Amino acid sequence: MAVYLFNFIWTVVMSVLAVRYSKAKYNNVLKKENKLPNPFFVALILISFMSFYALRWKTGTDFGNYYDAYFTYGQTSIVELIGTRDWGFSVLTSAVYDLWPDSFVFYNYILAALTYIPVVFTYRKYSNAFTFTMVLYITMMTYYWPYNGVRQSIACSICFCAYPLLYDKKYIKYVLCVLVAYLFHSTALLMIPIMFIVTRRAWSKLVVITLTILGVSLLFLSSIWNSIIGFLEFIGQEKMANDYGVFNSDDVGANILRIAVALVPLLISFIFYKQLKRSNPKIDLLINMSLMCVAFMIFSSKVTLLARLSIYFGFFYALLIPEFLALFKERDGVLFLGLTVMFFFIYMCMLLPVDSDLLPYRFIFDQ
Repeated sequence: MAVYLFNFIWTVVMSVLAVRYSKAKYNNVLKKENKLPNPFFVALILISFMSFYALRWKTGTDFGNYYDAYFTYGQTSIVELIGTRDWGFSVLTSAVYDLWPDSFVFYNYILAALTYIPVVFTYRKYSNAFTFTMVLYITMMTYYWPYNGVRQSIACSICFCAYPLLYDKKYIKYVLCVLVAYLFHSTALLMIPIMFIVTRRAWSKLVVITLTILGVSLLFLSSIWNSIIGFLEFIGQEKMANDYGVFNSDDVGANILRIAVALVPLLISFIFYKQLKRSNPKIDLLINMSLMCVAFMIFSSKVTLLARLSIYFGFFYALLIPEFLALFKERDGVLFLGLTVMFFFIYMCMLLPVDSDLLPYRFIFDQ
């Protein structure tokens, strides 16, 4: 636990300094002037993120699988890997192994760079409260997802850093980014049809209809399960399809606390939508992405597998919640920020001991 607390405190201090020594710069996408946090201190945050990711040993449920995959793919010809499932990831693994054989730590740093750099620099550019965003990124457990779903987390990061393209309706460029993400995890293809929904006005008829259809589908999940498995097979996720081929009515699903916590910001955004829209005319995309996150999390309450799809949308809460500061006067805003940070810190401390083998944290040189 001490490792995670150090990472949290380090991030808070470095992000405060990054904002303290920031420079104002006009954001062409958001059409407003933003404080751009100092890149030196942002880099120090990334060093911490990447180091704790790269130097861990058997921390995270999938660690062993990726440790074995490094040597399996590394000793396989790149030509043989092209065209296989998620071949962008396996080709990268083989290339890194050829460059520096048997250096798993170096390989992990490469993965960490692909996982965290796109996310943190997107937050740096588009958050209206960088320190608050970074705190939420950690305490909402979003930072920890890559410790498990390594390939998918890289795909999620690529899709996330491409989301600003949707503000200006640069759909072709966005799709190209998603296709790059697809090379690391084929579930990224989900983000192509989703873009036609999330770019609508928040709480619009299309969004409500979509959510209603998803809600009704939940009632008949066992009946449509074969279609979901068919989709996984179509996009090349045969292993996931085989693992979850038979609908398990006894699946306990995702943690209900996660769903409850994710619902609260959406309730606030619904009640105060007009005020938030006046403060940030482009807030609809953040709300809709968060709505999709909750939708898939609710589905995952029935089947844990579907929680993996919510990961693509979880990043947006760390951008949406700081927008709520505009609802308060300065002193009340400080109180809201303090209470929110305290709440999510407690939330993190509750989940860390029981979530995805994150504790105890072990360093690779202690094995």
